[in-house]
Amino acid sequence: MKLFLSKHGFLAREVCFSNPCRSRIEIASPVRNNWRLIGDVEVTTQRWRASGKPIYQYIAPRDYAGDSATAGLHPALPLAPLSDLAADAQRKIDRFEREAYFDRPDADAHTPPAQRLAPLPALTVLQEFPWDGGGATYFRHRFTLRSRYAKALSARRAASAWRSRPENLPTSAHSWTMRVAMLAERSHLTLTRPQLRGLIPLTVAPSGDERRQVAPPVALILQEPPFARGGLADRVTAEIRTGFGYGFENEADPVKILDSRKEVGPNPQADYRPLPAKRAMALALRGEGPMGLTFDAEAGAAPALANSMMLVRPFSLDNIEDPLDLQEALIGMSTRRYIDPQWLTGTPRQLADGGPAAILPLERCWWMEIGDGEAELAYQAETGESVEIVKINRQATVMSVCVNEGTIDGGNHHGSDARLDA
Repeated sequence: MKLFLSKHGFLAREVCFSNPCRSRIEIASPVRNNWRLIGDVEVTTQRWRASGKPIYQYIAPRDYAGDSATAGLHPALPLAPLSDLAADAQRKIDRFEREAYFDRPDADAHTPPAQRLAPLPALTVLQEFPWDGGGATYFRHRFTLRSRYAKALSARRAASAWRSRPENLPTSAHSWTMRVAMLAERSHLTLTRPQLRGLIPLTVAPSGDERRQVAPPVALILQEPPFARGGLADRVTAEIRTGFGYGFENEADPVKILDSRKEVGPNPQADYRPLPAKRAMALALRGEGPMGLTFDAEAGAAPALANSMMLVRPFSLDNIEDPLDLQEALIGMSTRRYIDPQWLTGTPRQLADGGPAAILPLERCWWMEIGDGEAELAYQAETGESVEIVKINRQATVMSVCVNEGTIDGGNHHGSDARLDA
């Protein structure tokens, strides 16, 4: 990534990929002559790195792009200045940066030597970073401007292009002038399953967690650093596995899937009765993390995070006042990694209600978001017949997912579905 400045008052950036792009922000004519007084520019840059603390308030960079028409087409995505955003958007960016740069002082930044502006009409490269597109990251910059007549001046030789007094700042994010979100490239990512190495059931919930819980959380120990595969686009989740019950509907039919259930229930040494099917279907897992684990000193500025940890807790979606007693319960759990599409290059496809179905190539994975109503996923057989694979029905906070049994056990069950989730 390259950061440019010209005496005409243009800020630009260039990404060194096969399709380089530039975005320019033109400064108004009344103040353009003031830029002719500038001789040197010093850039201070903070690049995001994993701090070991979890991030809760992620942002969607495209929602704050300076140029919404080209947002997401290229990896480098400059965000609009905070002064051009609404107060709510400013607060969201501030909350994200507080967690992403947790407890990191402004002095912990990269400040190369000041760059002298090149003669007109050339652009001046202020700062340059090599980028391989392997994961998403985040840069924030601020600038120090020095007068070309600095040696002849007794005072005011340099000016900071940001407000430094905390009492005059709406948020702490206003102390930085420019932001660039680097989006991940699908072709440069190699997704693997999370390297789960241990499960540690906790006896009590962490202090300060006053929410009503059906059971204390479980600590998942991962043998990988936090955000190991996709940077800020990397997401690791945990889910309760779904099991299928096989049997015979009658003596004439072959064995087939009769039902599906979440793999959760009481310890058989304490109770032989299973959980009610509907309440078991409504159980899910909420993950918190990843949190970095290190053997370095606690006061270290940039500790090496060799491993990571997540806290996973069960919760119920059925909103029933009577909480489930999951003390000493057994749960079949699996972890999964996905890449947040908000931090990937490319533009999303949107389908209008009642419009034609989208034809998606099978050689790649797709992230699909649905609103209230129904959504179907099907394939076209050699005969031209459309065979439904998955059907999703969403009504308010209740979601039902039905899948064709033939995709599970390989049989020919075009007319029957197995309910997976609720």
